[in-house]
Formats: sequence, C-alpha cells, structure tokens
Amino acid sequence: MNTGAIVLDGFLENATIPGDLHGSTARFRLTLSPTDERTDETVLPCTVTDPALAHAVLHDLAPGDKLRVTGHLHIPRTPDEPMRLAVTTLAVLDTAPPPHRPGPRRHGGAGALRPLPRLVRRRHPHRGRLHRDRNVGRLPDRTG
Repeated sequence: MNTGAIVLDGFLENATIPGDLHGSTARFRLTLSPTDERTDETVLPCTVTDPALAHAVLHDLAPGDKLRVTGHLHIPRTPDEPMRLAVTTLAVLDTAPPPHRPGPRRHGGAGALRPLPRLVRRRHPHRGRLHRDRNVGRLPDRTG
C-alpha cells in the first residue's frame, strides 16, 4: 500500500549502503525527532532507486547530516514486509560536524594523559611455593 508523497526532515543515522551490487540503488536510515525527547524519535528505513540520486547518497552523505527527504511511504501488507520510505528527492539541510580527533598529547598539555592513582598497593610480595608435581601455589596469608 502506497501513500501520497510526504516530506520529512531528519538525521542520517548510519553510513549509507548500496542496495545492489552495482550501486545503482541505496539504502539508509533516517532518524526523525519531532521533539527533543529521545522517546519521540523514530528510525525510518529509506531506499533510493534513482541511479543518479543513489550515487550522490552513497558518496556525498555522512552520518549526522540533516536531510530533507521527499518520497512515498510503503506500508507493509504482511508482518514480514518492512515499512520504508521510497525517496524521490533529497536535500542536505546541514552537514554533520567533522569527528573530533585530538592532537598529539605531549609535555603535560591540556589534553595530556595523567597516570591513574594506584588503587591497589601490595604490601608484601607473593610468597607462594609451587610444587613440582602439581601447579598449585600457596596464597599469602593475612599476617604476611
């Protein structure tokens, strides 16, 4: 069952994937969030069958991009059919920020790693004896 064309704004959930071996179709997931509440979010699977648009989707989009898609919603007729949006047009409203890659951490600068405090201190070295005939050691007792 197909509905009329709808327009949705959302964010690209993951990297896009080709829908076939030749890359003439594409698939992606669009996260729709009408409010700032995480419980109101919907993830909608989308397909692109136009080869030119599929090429652009596969090579030009990055996860986190804000998109406006227009297409037809395919409602499943049976429980084993997925619901999906067949995208006919797509516009990038905003690009995702580049992933944060910290620079080298040297000389105790702002991003330098500090050693963790020593949480476990051994007061006595391990005083175990290994038996020749079996691999069993005696654990240290509390007295030392």
